[in-house]
Amino acid sequence: MKRAVLIIFAILAVASTYLTFAGPVLYRSPIVDACCGMTRFVLLNPFRDRSPEAAAEQFLIEMKAGHCEQMMAVIATTDERRKSICQEENRLHYSTWKVKDRENASAQQSKVFYLRWSTGESVPSAAWIGLQVQDSVWRVVSYDPIY
Repeated sequence: MKRAVLIIFAILAVASTYLTFAGPVLYRSPIVDACCGMTRFVLLNPFRDRSPEAAAEQFLIEMKAGHCEQMMAVIATTDERRKSICQEENRLHYSTWKVKDRENASAQQSKVFYLRWSTGESVPSAAWIGLQVQDSVWRVVSYDPIY
């Protein structure tokens, strides 16, 4: 009995150590949807650093609150693209979203992929939010919605 407990403890210790140092994605399916190039199944690491996601969440909360112009002002894009995005965001009124995927280019750069739902809609749209560490804080540097 003691031996079984020690083996289980050792397995849990190794697994938790691995998960602590693994990246944000544990598994990404090779199957990709043809429509928008998103992976169908992604297993996110439950022990991942969620600070980039927290910054992206705050961005989405501000967009939902109707502050699109202010949020998009800090993103490098054309005025035409900025205006187009804000028109669509104001029209669609996303009410909920969920992290679907994440890619870390480095410890200082990350992209988070969200599925987003409008009130009363069953089919989600998607968005990639690019983040970068600036002055020790994660900040949104790109926003690429897929409508």
